[in-house]
Amino acid sequence: MLPWWLAPQAGWNTFQRWLSPAARIDRFTFVTLDRLPEKLVVPHGEPFEVSCAVQYRGFWHPARAVARFEQQAPVENTVQGNELRFRLPGQTREGILTVRMGDSQQQVRIIPTYRPSLKGMTASLQLPAYLKYPTLEESVRGGSLTLLEGSQVTLRGEANRPLTTAALQIDGQPQAALKIDGQTFQTAALTFDGRPTASFSWRDTLGLDSGAAWPLTIKTVKDFAPRIDLPG
Repeated sequence: MLPWWLAPQAGWNTFQRWLSPAARIDRFTFVTLDRLPEKLVVPHGEPFEVSCAVQYRGFWHPARAVARFEQQAPVENTVQGNELRFRLPGQTREGILTVRMGDSQQQVRIIPTYRPSLKGMTASLQLPAYLKYPTLEESVRGGSLTLLEGSQVTLRGEANRPLTTAALQIDGQPQAALKIDGQTFQTAALTFDGRPTASFSWRDTLGLDSGAAWPLTIKTVKDFAPRIDLPG
């Protein structure tokens, strides 16, 4: 009767499972690990973190936990304010991560996936009105773009996977959210002066971001004086 007196919830759970061995009654544990997903998409080959919340349901309060990916060396850590966090080495193959703490154990399927990349970017150029030119479409290559002074440009990028967010940052200013349509993102019509530097970042539907921001150097040039041609 001593175990029943020390842990009545555990005793009652054991009694229920003994009475109904075929019933789906979860085993009582003195430690529960919350917010651990069934599967987790992580950057391919890059170190990643797994975190969860810890709840104690009895007198036993273990402080250390172990996480192990397949047959690799286990990683240990201690609970900090009911939060548990593991820093794990990069993986290139899908596998199972097992997290153990006290009498609780959970498994997470780890799915290494390459980060979303940029397939290409185009610029829609609206030249100054005095030129009376139609809108021009130009491919952005080499991370640089040259604009005629007074032009407006709309930048449109395409990623290799559907996106949830994308942002533009110009010369250290606060990031501006961009319009998303599936795999593409688009800026509003922009006007630049001087030689600003822009950077793009994005996040896909798997929860992976672009990692390092994609830089774009923009150069504005003055128009040349009018020139006369006399063919023939």
